[in-house]
Amino acid sequence: MSLSNSIQKIRVGCPAHNCGGRCLLIAHVENGRITRLEGDDRPDSLAAPQLRACPRGRAYLRRQYNPDRLLYPLKRTGARGASHFARISWDEALDTVAAQFEHIKTKYGNGSLFVPYGTGSYNQLNGSHTARRLMNLYGGCLGIYNSYSWAAINAATPTVWGTLVTGNQRQDWLNSRYILLWGWNPAEMRDGTNSDYFIKLARQNGARVVCIDPRHSLSAAALADEWIPIRPGTDAAMMSAMAYVMLTEGLLDTDFINQYCLGWDSDHMPPGLESAES
Repeated sequence: MSLSNSIQKIRVGCPAHNCGGRCLLIAHVENGRITRLEGDDRPDSLAAPQLRACPRGRAYLRRQYNPDRLLYPLKRTGARGASHFARISWDEALDTVAAQFEHIKTKYGNGSLFVPYGTGSYNQLNGSHTARRLMNLYGGCLGIYNSYSWAAINAATPTVWGTLVTGNQRQDWLNSRYILLWGWNPAEMRDGTNSDYFIKLARQNGARVVCIDPRHSLSAAALADEWIPIRPGTDAAMMSAMAYVMLTEGLLDTDFINQYCLGWDSDHMPPGLESAES
């Protein structure tokens, strides 16, 4: 859509922060430069809610044109940590990286090349996916095991549902009776488009929402019935205490455990592993 001969409004997807949302942003472009970002302006409904961008996404313009953003390759000219750099050409930068690749591969093998999990933003042009594709074309690299985002899900979901490709839509949160926001602040950063919107609707539908967070965040203030200001670094202790209460006060769904769970305790071990650790 066009506002004038020099200003255009272009709908784009938010590229920020690997939250999984890819919310809608409307970029105002003037003379080849983005001058303003707006959020979704479509009519709102439960079946097709607005793809609302969070404050971080709407502030992406500050990142796009930040004066500290690197626009060209730099080469360190002083001691490590001294912050002395000089601008070099793209050809020199690519030749330097390629030469180091060759040196490391020749001396140590492809297993010495490693792309850390979560490197960069995830899109078609950069980040760890494209970096590993490059490494695979170069003979391979050291792999990774599981992830820090869904390690438990990767183990549990195939056992429970038979596949990793499953889950619930956010609309199903409206059927919840109790929702825990553990260190999660969807009012400020989505981690999936419309998370805060559906939590608000679930609460209106009768769900109790509890926010566990050291900060009194916008989510704790606007979305939660109760805020628990946990001390930083004590999450595991609180989870262990909650599990202890569930065990000692008989709050478990024993019928579910008996029918569906293996390894819960010594009475629920699979055949042949009765004496193994539960």
